[in-house]
Amino acid sequence: MNESHDATTGDMLTLALRLRRAEGEDAAQIVLMRDGALLREAGDEAGDEAWLHGAEALTADAMRSASARARFLLGRYAAKCALKALRPQLAPQEVEIRRGVFGQPVVVCPQAGDLAVSIAHCDGLAAAVAFPQGHPLGIDVEIVASVDAETARGFVAPHELAPGLAPQEAYARAWCAKESLGKILRCGLAAPSGALALAGEALQGAAWRGRFVAHDQYAFVTLRAQERAFALAHPARTQPLFDEARLLAFLG
Repeated sequence: MNESHDATTGDMLTLALRLRRAEGEDAAQIVLMRDGALLREAGDEAGDEAWLHGAEALTADAMRSASARARFLLGRYAAKCALKALRPQLAPQEVEIRRGVFGQPVVVCPQAGDLAVSIAHCDGLAAAVAFPQGHPLGIDVEIVASVDAETARGFVAPHELAPGLAPQEAYARAWCAKESLGKILRCGLAAPSGALALAGEALQGAAWRGRFVAHDQYAFVTLRAQERAFALAHPARTQPLFDEARLLAFLG
């Protein structure tokens, strides 16, 4: 099993994620990255060829919106850092992360083996998780203040909210949890409302955990640090182990 690792360098956090089950353990990797990390670590636009696949470069060049291009580059770079943490021999420019027919990221590179990624974007921050395809994960990050409670009520029922939280945080966490499963199922929030229904537990410190009613083979964990909520969806019989305090400190 390839090992993941922890590191923090200014605007970038790489966080080991162990996927523990009764029959064994898999390694995954979470990467969180702010805009500044792309400029410092990957170089400016002239240096994109050092890590972008040729097809990705063409996609980026075709984008008319500077903000959309920046989001695309940041997300792709975070994902490639997560992949490389699990497969150190990977050359980033040889890895193409394509957009699938449902908008999902698809890793195309023989050296990446069975690895897949999930990517999220949130106001100058990208989050990515790399994982074995046979052990699916979904990730999401949201600005708590940007989740409008009135809009969220169309996707989140009152009984799905975490107890003991302010309404906006409770809706943001539930929204995040549903988005993370939507990425595994490749439907986003476009599925019927009951398809992503939550059955949450009581808060355990900073974490709110639970299962998905219609897909009880999956579970979720959510965290909130200052402005942002974070969620990870994972197989229900898997215990995801990572340094929650370091993640919260980076987001904080």
